[in-house]
Amino acid sequence: MIRPRLLLLTDGGFRHASSRTRGLGYVPLLDASGYDVTWIPRRPDGGMLGALGVAVGKRWNALRRTRALRRRWDAVLVQRFGASTDEVRRAQALGAKVVYDFDDAIFIGMGEDEVAGMVRLADAVVVSTPALVPFVRKHRAPEAAPAVVLPTPVETDRITPAASTPETFTVGWIGSSWTTKYLAPLAPVLVELAKTHRFAVRLVGADPKALPPMPGVDVTVVPWRFETEADELRRMTVGVMPLPDDAWAAGKGAYKIYQYFAAGLPAVASPVGLNAEVVRDGENGLLAAAPEAWTSALVRMMGDSALVHRLGAQGRADAEARYDRRVVGAQLLGVLAALETSGRIDR
Repeated sequence: MIRPRLLLLTDGGFRHASSRTRGLGYVPLLDASGYDVTWIPRRPDGGMLGALGVAVGKRWNALRRTRALRRRWDAVLVQRFGASTDEVRRAQALGAKVVYDFDDAIFIGMGEDEVAGMVRLADAVVVSTPALVPFVRKHRAPEAAPAVVLPTPVETDRITPAASTPETFTVGWIGSSWTTKYLAPLAPVLVELAKTHRFAVRLVGADPKALPPMPGVDVTVVPWRFETEADELRRMTVGVMPLPDDAWAAGKGAYKIYQYFAAGLPAVASPVGLNAEVVRDGENGLLAAAPEAWTSALVRMMGDSALVHRLGAQGRADAEARYDRRVVGAQLLGVLAALETSGRIDR
């Protein structure tokens, strides 16, 4: 039997979070399901390459993409800005079915036309949260298949709960340098709380230079590394996801919360966008909008280890049942199967 050929075009490399979680992470599952996968990122990971190295890498990957699109593919999975509309048309002209996947409201301030063009052309569109569906509906033909909502998955076999809770109550956050700004409103809460309560704060992936001052707070900032990500989560007692109430934040996919849940941590989150759906207040975490609500939620957690355990256990159950790579991956395979039954993917 000939394996159907799938071209995976991601926006970035392994260190680019959405490319890794919504693209590369599916490769083993796709391979095990019979697909012959070829991966080409639009831009390479930075690291030691420097600006010149990244520029050269982008040119090289563009050449690889051009060459690849001269061949026939059964399916092409495009993540974010992994390919242009002209490249998608080229792939479709040779018989490929195109799945377009995007997370976050990337059409805000980054060129609505580009994302809208991909939405119009793609044979299937996958998004990370229901908040992105109206944009897809606006730019997609009425007779076209509607957007499929697939959460950004976590590997619950890789991220597992700690054997025991940390000795010191630890408020944890995991993210990136550019999302460090979301911690600013939480800083005054932590400063005031440190005057009356003993706790630590552990920030994974934050930019130390972008952090607001937090005098009197025991703060540790560590770099994000895939190899240590699970261990860093296990060093936390509770995970937080503060967000502003704006259009960009409303389109975010709650991936931090899925990571916390996988590690058996309860989440405290702003009730913005998908957060308000994923965190069921009092069941797997607590929702907090105003500063006093954040203070109340954290104080409540600090004083009730049984509550922390109960919420964390439910979060872990949710991660396994709803957000695990295998669960979400099966749904992605369903999207591809629907294209296959339409007669466009041959086995």
